[in-house]
Amino acid sequence: MKRILSALSIFAMICLLAPISARADFTASDWESIKAVQVPAPADSGYAFFAVDAEIYDGSADGLKSLRIIDAASHEVPYQIRTQAESESREEFSPKFLNNSYVQDKFNSFGLDLGDQPPSVNRIDILTTSENFTRRASVEGSSDQTEWHMLTDEAYIFNFTRHTRSEYLHLEFPLSNFRYLRVKIFDDGTGPLKISGAKTFKVQKIEAETETWPLTIIEKTENEDKKTTEISLDAQYRALPIREMELNVASHNYHRTVAVHSTDDREEWISLGSGIIFNYDLPQFKKTNNRVAFRENSNDRYFKLVIHNYDDEPLDVRGATGIGLVRGVIFPLNDKLPYTVFFGNQSAQAPQYDLAHRIPYIESDRLPRCTLGPRVPNPSYVEKKPVRPWSEEHAWLLWAIMAAVILFLAYLIFNLTQKTRPENHTG
Repeated sequence: MKRILSALSIFAMICLLAPISARADFTASDWESIKAVQVPAPADSGYAFFAVDAEIYDGSADGLKSLRIIDAASHEVPYQIRTQAESESREEFSPKFLNNSYVQDKFNSFGLDLGDQPPSVNRIDILTTSENFTRRASVEGSSDQTEWHMLTDEAYIFNFTRHTRSEYLHLEFPLSNFRYLRVKIFDDGTGPLKISGAKTFKVQKIEAETETWPLTIIEKTENEDKKTTEISLDAQYRALPIREMELNVASHNYHRTVAVHSTDDREEWISLGSGIIFNYDLPQFKKTNNRVAFRENSNDRYFKLVIHNYDDEPLDVRGATGIGLVRGVIFPLNDKLPYTVFFGNQSAQAPQYDLAHRIPYIESDRLPRCTLGPRVPNPSYVEKKPVRPWSEEHAWLLWAIMAAVILFLAYLIFNLTQKTRPENHTG
């Protein structure tokens, strides 16, 4: 009996776990859309690249896993996607903090001594416990504390703690190696700042390579109970790699928190993050930031901004622009032109090529840039029938297994009842 039970168990597991996944080779009929790749002539570098455009993002909506490049001989061409994100390196120095003072109704002032062999620096961070201020500042440099050279006289610092804390305490100026630096923070009529020290840095920045997409306002509502403005935006395409927004605001002198959400159906919204926008248009201080950064969502088309107005009037928002990193597709060139880009296959897996190990040694900045033709339907595409669950596809087998198990259990019960039936004794 144990052997029979074991055999039935193994048979049932094999039937239930039968579906397995296997990666198939490229088959053109599985891809929905194509684009022609136009390679500039001459292209003698051995490699080229193109930037992924909005139509490819919209037609993929799978994180670009389905992207394939095919040459004229129907061979798959390897590629690697690269992005240039912003990066920053900082080297910190601790100078001597000198002559911290205040000239009545004019400015705070202090000096910094970077030593006999002063390093090159281009930023000073102010250490202060003061709150709710906006001040203009200047930075001067000198080698002997006698002759001073102006490095910047249009730096601004601020701190705000109303509703949400926001501050900017960096003084940026051209790279210099003066031994002495002198900072003045000009009074705005509210008295001196409480300054306890300063740090100096050498900051090197590499700017991100970005592209922009216009976002159309399709709905704007005011929620008086929550004191918020809700703005719905349409990116026109799905799956754009938007990770920042620049708002077009006609209002002046504001400081607001903005939450960002996204969706593909305008029903269920996903929170992407929040940030602060502000504008200070004052005689002694002018600074604007209308950018909000958030996490990138790779599938959605619509965005919603929730602007917290608190007790102020709603802002006059005229529009918005989406900002994201450029996706550059680098690939080798051969003599089998033209190339065609295939995309739009939800079952495709992301390819892995040896090219990924050679990319660090390729000077991608000097590669010829290809252009892409318009998105057109793949003429060989064959729409697949919806895949039914395995249990539905093989329902007859499940019923057969159940029937066999029931019959076997009935057989066991019958045998058990026969063995336990009392014997009749005659006397």
